[in-house]
Amino acid sequence: MVLLWHYVAVGMGPHRGGTFLYYADRLMSYCWSGVDLFFVLSGFLIGGILLDYSGRTGFLKTFWVRRACRILPVLCVLVGSAFGLAAILPDDFSPWLFEGLMPWWSYLTFTQNIFMGIESTMGGHFLAVTWSLAIEEQFYLFAPLCFAFVGGRRLVPWLAVLCLVSFMLRGLVPASFANVNTLFRLDGLCLGILLAAAYRDERVWAVILQVREGLLKALVAMVVVTLGGAVWGVGLTSTVAHLWFAVIYSLLIVYALAFASTRWTAWLRWSWLCYLGLISYGVYLYHEAINGLVHAGWRAGTSPSFDSWSAIGLTGLALAGTLGFASLSFFAMERPIQRWGRRSRYPDAERGGSVTEESAGPAVGGAPGVRA
Repeated sequence: MVLLWHYVAVGMGPHRGGTFLYYADRLMSYCWSGVDLFFVLSGFLIGGILLDYSGRTGFLKTFWVRRACRILPVLCVLVGSAFGLAAILPDDFSPWLFEGLMPWWSYLTFTQNIFMGIESTMGGHFLAVTWSLAIEEQFYLFAPLCFAFVGGRRLVPWLAVLCLVSFMLRGLVPASFANVNTLFRLDGLCLGILLAAAYRDERVWAVILQVREGLLKALVAMVVVTLGGAVWGVGLTSTVAHLWFAVIYSLLIVYALAFASTRWTAWLRWSWLCYLGLISYGVYLYHEAINGLVHAGWRAGTSPSFDSWSAIGLTGLALAGTLGFASLSFFAMERPIQRWGRRSRYPDAERGGSVTEESAGPAVGGAPGVRA
């Protein structure tokens, strides 16, 4: 979805109403919400780890070591490439990529989204996508501390309050660049954690399994309403949109878990889609940089577009380069470092079944459970 948004929808330009391209552009108008899916998934997977292990001796060290091994290698390659190329390339090579970059240290301390919000700009597109990574890392830093402080039965009402606060902040400060700050995007993360808690509660999950067909119908209805509104030009405000999509993607995860190993979720097991998921972190971080470099390499000063045959060809080349480089990055660098990080092990769980960032899936019969 994010690839479609950045590579196609943003670069298509305006089209006359009633044409195929006009409606295609409308249908892709919410592809940016792939980031909201990212937040819900992160809340579900990382929140699940916190629910299973938080408070045990040695947990924080293992949690942060594993997160560092997952996040930092690709980020360091990206940040080093951005500032290295900015120093050696001509100033007019690609202002789209390099102009207005935030301070280099802000990207490595995951504070760039704060600067983006203050300055009302994403800065150079080489590193613009890292705003969501900053939110993630701030979540990784503070969520374990919040779990330790709140914990237990108080967790659910606190998460509900945080969802409401995030929603209200977007209404009070509707500026688009405010949405790159963590407090404005907590609803997706919190809904993911709530879903992880429901997945671990046998009574709650049993109820969800009983009504799973109704929840699937609700998911389909929300998707149809969303796409229908996009085609007819009825848009959602940012205040509502992020919560709306967080609910849609929460229902999508419920659908994936409640209908696991059935024909209804066969498409989620397509090999090419699973492979894309495997390399998705690199794809996400590298794709804008590679697209900008390919277009500017063809003609200096050119920013990415999708409005001519030559631009479409360059974008296709950028897509191939992104997938290839992300694959190389994963197998040559990311996976070995992650394996090293997993030598730091979580304390033994008191109960079987947890959803981790390594592997997720329901146990036989649909009850909560997962491969370690």
